[in-house]
Amino acid sequence: MPSSRAARRPIPSELPGWVVWLLGLNLPETNKRLVWITILGSAITVAAAAYTAPGRPLSVAGAWAITMVTVALVCAAMGLQRLYRVGGILISERNVMSLTRFQITAWTIMIGSALLTIGMSRAFHPEVNGVTEALDIVVPDEVWQLLGIASGSTVLSTMIKRNKESVEPANSPDVAARTATMIQGEDAQAVEDNRRGILYGNSDPRDARFMDMLEGDELANAAFLDVGKVQMFFFTVMSLLMYGTVLWVMMQGDAGMITQMPALTPAMIKIVGISHVAYLGTKFVPQTPTDANAKPKPAPPAENPEE
Repeated sequence: MPSSRAARRPIPSELPGWVVWLLGLNLPETNKRLVWITILGSAITVAAAAYTAPGRPLSVAGAWAITMVTVALVCAAMGLQRLYRVGGILISERNVMSLTRFQITAWTIMIGSALLTIGMSRAFHPEVNGVTEALDIVVPDEVWQLLGIASGSTVLSTMIKRNKESVEPANSPDVAARTATMIQGEDAQAVEDNRRGILYGNSDPRDARFMDMLEGDELANAAFLDVGKVQMFFFTVMSLLMYGTVLWVMMQGDAGMITQMPALTPAMIKIVGISHVAYLGTKFVPQTPTDANAKPKPAPPAENPEE
């Protein structure tokens, strides 16, 4: 039965052949390869945890590093399979790199892999009785608060962008022409074709760049650094490094003695919270003049890969 989904975009010629083969990108059905890659990654994380038992050569911290890298590689495989980009999981519907996607992905990989590693390492420890005790790990309220801030910020950011997609810029051709003059290699017609409301967009995921996470979302500020984004990126990286270091030091100990995740300090939660408030505040205020009487531009047809 023919698929009701749109045709999958052509595989870029610059993509290495071994990547195409490994992920089955040239096959009609590609999800099976990703399933097997995920199963292989799970087996690697279990094996790493098993080698943390007393007398084995691997520390819990070493197993965590292996697990974290494995999870990151699976995320990269997902991005390659869908958008042909290693960082595809960070690319939004407008074909730009998203800061909110980066921070929620980074925290999920770090905290999720740490919790997984501690639980499995305890399960293989001879002094821990049963799986129930192995998984009896306390996660401090501050960790949940941090994940809640990240998730809530993602939801609110998405709502703000959806509202901006529903309004039209005033003097759209002039705004598009001005934006094109400030972005190297861009032209006014491409800016006009790819915009969504007053939001700037790219025509292809391959056009997404790291700097998208630090630049403005709108036509008026797409070529400029967004101070709210820069601040949130800085505080996110700083918090990741600080908490990652604490986790690494804690995991140098015996797995049987690790019964809880380390707590974040109230100061760190405040820093993260303030950075998200500043980020959402700068995003909420429109930077591009709008025309209240203009009809919204029709959304481009979705390009859905085959299942």
